[in-house]
Amino acid sequence: MESKERTRLLTEIKSLEGQLELTLRESQRLFQSAFDALSTYIAILDEKGAIMAVNAAWRRFATSNYLMIAEGAGWNYLHLCEAAVGEGAEQAHAVAAAIRRVISREQDEFALEYPCHRPTEQRWFIVRVTRFQGEGPIHVVVAHEDITDRKRAEEADQRLAFIVESSNDAIIGMTLDGTVLTWNPGAAQIYGYAAEEIVGAPVSLLVPPDHPDRVDEILERIRRGERIDPYETVRIRKDGRLIDVSVTTSPIRDAEGKTVGASSITRDISRRKTAEREMRKLSSVIEQTDDVVVITDRNGIIEYVNPAFERKTGYTREEVLGKTPRIVKSGKHGPDFYRNLWETILRGGVFRGELVNQKKDGTLYYEEKTITPIKNRKGEITHYVSTGKDITMRKEMEAALEQARAATVEKERLEGIRALSMTYAHNILNAITPIKSYAELIVKRTEPADPKVKWAQAIVDGTGEVVRIIRKLEEIDRYSTTERSGIKLFDVDPVKTEPKK
Repeated sequence: MESKERTRLLTEIKSLEGQLELTLRESQRLFQSAFDALSTYIAILDEKGAIMAVNAAWRRFATSNYLMIAEGAGWNYLHLCEAAVGEGAEQAHAVAAAIRRVISREQDEFALEYPCHRPTEQRWFIVRVTRFQGEGPIHVVVAHEDITDRKRAEEADQRLAFIVESSNDAIIGMTLDGTVLTWNPGAAQIYGYAAEEIVGAPVSLLVPPDHPDRVDEILERIRRGERIDPYETVRIRKDGRLIDVSVTTSPIRDAEGKTVGASSITRDISRRKTAEREMRKLSSVIEQTDDVVVITDRNGIIEYVNPAFERKTGYTREEVLGKTPRIVKSGKHGPDFYRNLWETILRGGVFRGELVNQKKDGTLYYEEKTITPIKNRKGEITHYVSTGKDITMRKEMEAALEQARAATVEKERLEGIRALSMTYAHNILNAITPIKSYAELIVKRTEPADPKVKWAQAIVDGTGEVVRIIRKLEEIDRYSTTERSGIKLFDVDPVKTEPKK
């Protein structure tokens, strides 16, 4: 009986041992499967640093990189690290020293990030050295993990952070209720607030009190997930100065795509807006000036004329766009004139001169012309701006003044002739008066039959006629002047000789 019982017990013990062995093998298989399923490259070392086991990821990495420790067993990882030379040797020596400290219980764990680049690919890894806890032989786990994706993401984040930090634009992060969370140096430069002064404050602090704005509306739209188009508005600086800005607002989403905040990029466009206002002012001046303004390209093709051009020439803007200024050419200037004009402006000089142009109806008009070349940043001529002042009236006045001057000269010349004539007449009168008197005396004192009476009478009659002509001239000069075109003309109708008595 006792023999049978002993046999039964031995059979049960063997069965239990078989089940335990199966369970152990299954556990080992499950452990190895789990071990091999890990993506981290893992090796288990003994207390001397020799490799006891490696997982599938370790073997794949070693094989793809032509490493001798692909299978692991039989290689002393600690000695390999200590013997490393060349690139990466410093990191290998640090790992070896860490393994010894962990084995000696001077350190519980160690981690080190290091690069392991290929000629065509950049890669980064982190190695962790830990020790199995508990009693028994010392075993050390060495795990290498590929952190390339993380490093690239970190580099991208660093680049983004550098862009944010170095940007001249204000880049602001805020909660969905408008509380400022982040504030870059560009924001400090534009708004005048330091980060510590405004982080935690509402973004509405930057909105002028009396200026309607869309901050609340935009945050509400961000919460609803709507797209926000860039817009221009006005903001207020810490010093109270208003500035023109362009604002772009975007949602901030978490890893699951949920909107958790908003970011805004604000650009100071005060200079541009000031320039636009100046341009509008200049455009208004050009549109309203009475001077003719024409803008052409470098080939002389008209691209713009102002309303004064239309008024002065009779041509509409549509009629001249795409044509050249020859449309108002009068033909009054020769080839040399236009050659000089083009030589001046083609070499970058400013042409100034007077032109005779022709209106649409054929009427000629004078223009005081200035043509200025417009250059780009490279110094190349791109356009010409022509300004012209209508000087037709001035020219007509100058012509009238010249005519009046000539008439005055003529008048003075005639006055001189008249004065000289009257002087001669007076001298003649003085000369013949004694002759006439002596002839009259002879007629009175001589017998009528004496032939001398006839001759004396002839002298009296002749000199009397001369006296009457001179007296008539004096009378005309005194009473009969008329004004014709600003010149005195005299009535010099022949004086009829009185019949002899």
